[in-house]
Amino acid sequence: MPKDFVPKQDKKIGPSLLIVEDDATMREFLEDYLSLGRYQVVSVKDGRQAIKTLRHQQFDVAIVDLRLPGKSGIEVVEKSKVYQPELKPIIITAYPSVETAVEAMKIGAIDYLTKPLDLNNLEKLIRDTLGPVQVEIKPKAITEEAVPKAIAAKETPQNQLSETPVSAIKTSASYCYVDKIITQIA
Repeated sequence: MPKDFVPKQDKKIGPSLLIVEDDATMREFLEDYLSLGRYQVVSVKDGRQAIKTLRHQQFDVAIVDLRLPGKSGIEVVEKSKVYQPELKPIIITAYPSVETAVEAMKIGAIDYLTKPLDLNNLEKLIRDTLGPVQVEIKPKAITEEAVPKAIAAKETPQNQLSETPVSAIKTSASYCYVDKIITQIA
């Protein structure tokens, strides 16, 4: 990895996607659509910005337009392999050709999609590419003030609790939070 690579240390809430698209309408649409799918999405408008972003922030998947100002999509994918060898790039284009499709695959693109994009196909491709994703589950903090309210709501006499009230409520809250996440994922 190059010396000037400085990964950004953000708390991840889901897989991260980089969208590189010069058409503002398409870029914003993809960003909005994919953000709804529990992805962290960053979008840039040209090849130079994409390379700069790849030097400073880690991504799981990149969706890269073939024809871009500054640097082509092919150049972005080539450079991405220097900074982030594990990145999974997907080339998108309104100008498909056998030559660019072959070139994209040779340099490491996982797929080559033509516009207009089939969003269901794109989303399935991203999910399949990422495979099973590990989700970090953190229970919400329980304050000492919440303990008496929670006990009163449950109408559980304190002498029937096998644990201290705080740990019992934290365990219960963790279970509910995990159950909620599992329901959302399923």
